[in-house]
Amino acid sequence: MATCGCRPCDPPRARRRRRTRARRARRAAPSRSATGQLELTLPTTLAAMLASHGVQLVFLNGCDTASLGAQLRQRGVPHVVCWRTKAADAASRTLARAFFAALAKGRSVGEAYGDATQSVLAMATRRGVPLFMFCDPDADGEDAKTSPPYAAGVPVLLTVEGDDKSYIH
Repeated sequence: MATCGCRPCDPPRARRRRRTRARRARRAAPSRSATGQLELTLPTTLAAMLASHGVQLVFLNGCDTASLGAQLRQRGVPHVVCWRTKAADAASRTLARAFFAALAKGRSVGEAYGDATQSVLAMATRRGVPLFMFCDPDADGEDAKTSPPYAAGVPVLLTVEGDDKSYIH
């Protein structure tokens, strides 16, 4: 029996199937070789590919991405935002949202990075205690991991001007 797809006449199972198919379609297909095997892309290859296409900004929002960021910068990508250490999920999410919101408002990359880092540092608990500080999560003692402020990680902005910005407190 065909349904119109609206909520009242569409069974929940069919809605779930459609949502699952839509999510799978949005995912990027893995790279495969001529033999059909999955291929891993080396950081140097990725850096060369992005730089050769004239990419102006790369935001690497993942743990320990500074070495890839440095390779991208060396290959000519003018601006790279990355993490020197592990990154707390909430802090990295806030950094990305605030960074791109500032860019959308017309701020420069350096200004957007400054705004984004301040947004992370401004996050607080209900009692006004800062939620994060920029430091290496692996270098802190157990006390720092169980009570705020938590170690957010160390974000880094690598720029063509050479005034790289890294936050370590």
